[in-house]
Amino acid sequence: MGQRHAAQARRGLAMKTLLLVDDENDIREELSRFINHHCGVQVFEAANGRQTLDSYKTNHPDCVFLDLGLPDMNGLKVLEDIKAQDPQAKVYILSGCDDAGPREKAKALGAAGYLTKPVVFGELLAALAAV
Repeated sequence: MGQRHAAQARRGLAMKTLLLVDDENDIREELSRFINHHCGVQVFEAANGRQTLDSYKTNHPDCVFLDLGLPDMNGLKVLEDIKAQDPQAKVYILSGCDDAGPREKAKALGAAGYLTKPVVFGELLAALAAV
């Protein structure tokens, strides 16, 4: 990403914090570095559903990027629990699955959007700017 695009990304963001949830360390670390570096957003990380719910309650992030395939609970259940705590929560689903079923279920549960992995950084920035 060029300097001009990174500056535009930073200017377009009202958010300050994000909770990034993925059970794969490499993916989580790469996305976290990218978001922090290019957007100046503080990124909290979680590797499973329990950590996600605890971190959401403690840190009150402006946005959550949530993987569906977590080791201890289904990401859709985590989404449902977050929305029960905070109906205004902005939660984007990150998934390797592009099937209509999970996408529609996430939308029905109040997900702000659905991004498929591998994540295209431009789509990620557009999602962040929409928060």
